[in-house]
Amino acid sequence: MSRLLKSFLFKISKDITFRVTLIIGGALALLLTLILTATQYGLMAMEGVEEDFPISFISGQGMLLLSLNPAQNFAIAVPITLVIFICLEFTQGAIRNKIIAGHSKFKIFASLYISGLIYGFALIFAYAGICTLFGTIFGGFDLNKVAFTLTGAALVTPAYLLKVALIAVLKYTSIVAFAVFVAALFRSIGPCIPVVFVVLMLLSTAPTLITAIGLFDEGGRFEWLVNTLRVIDPLYALCTMETTASSETAVSSATMSNFTFFSAIGSNIVYAALFFGFGGLIFSKRDVK
Repeated sequence: MSRLLKSFLFKISKDITFRVTLIIGGALALLLTLILTATQYGLMAMEGVEEDFPISFISGQGMLLLSLNPAQNFAIAVPITLVIFICLEFTQGAIRNKIIAGHSKFKIFASLYISGLIYGFALIFAYAGICTLFGTIFGGFDLNKVAFTLTGAALVTPAYLLKVALIAVLKYTSIVAFAVFVAALFRSIGPCIPVVFVVLMLLSTAPTLITAIGLFDEGGRFEWLVNTLRVIDPLYALCTMETTASSETAVSSATMSNFTFFSAIGSNIVYAALFFGFGGLIFSKRDVK
C-alpha cells in the first residue's frame, strides 16, 4: 500500500492537470474577490456611505463559506479532474502494471481512494485558503458584519463556521468515493465526466426545491418528505442557510439545526462507505485489460 501511495504522490507532483487546476482555482478566487469588492464599494458609493456598511459582500468569512459550497464552480472541478486522473491510470496501463507487480485489486482500489482524498483535499484546501486570504485582505474577517454567500446573507459565528468546515470535509470524503467509484466502473473519461457532473449538479440544486416545499407546506403535511430528502441529499447542509432574526436588531444570524448537522454527517459517512465498499467489490471482480 505504501508503495502505491508513493507512486501516486510522485505522479501528482509531475501532473500538469493538477498544476493547471491549482492555477485556475487561484485565478477564480482572485476574480470572485474583485467582483465582490467592486459590488461592495459600488453599493457604498450609491448609498453615500464610506464605512460601517452593514453588509460585507467581500469578507474573509464570506469567501470561506463560498469556497466550501459544493455548487461553486471550482468545487465541481475537483471530482471531474480526479476522474480524469484515475481514468488515465486505466487507459495508460498503470493499473494493469500494478496488478502484474503483485498488488491485490482491493489494495489498488483502496490506494485510489486514499490518493483521491489527498488529491481532492489538496485542491479544495488550497482554494479555500486563497479565497479566505483574498477576502480578508480586501474586506477583513469581521464576524460582527453580515457575510454574503451563495445561500444568503447573515451574521456567522465561529461555531457555525466549524460545523460547515466539518461537513465540508465529510462532503469531499463522499464525493471522492463517488468519483473513484464512477472512474473504476466506467474506466473511460467519456461517460465519467457527464455522470459526475450531472449527479453533483442535481444534488447541489435539489436543496432549493426541498426548502421551497418546506416553505409552502403550511400545514406540515409534507414535513416527513422534507426531512427525508434532507437526509438523502448529502449536500443539503452546505447548499442552504438556516437563519434566525434578532428581535432587537432584526439582523439574521446563520444557524444549523441539530437535525441538519447530524443528518449531513450521517449521510456523507454512509455514502462514502457504500461507494467505497461497492467500488472495491466491483473492481476486485472485474478483469483489467
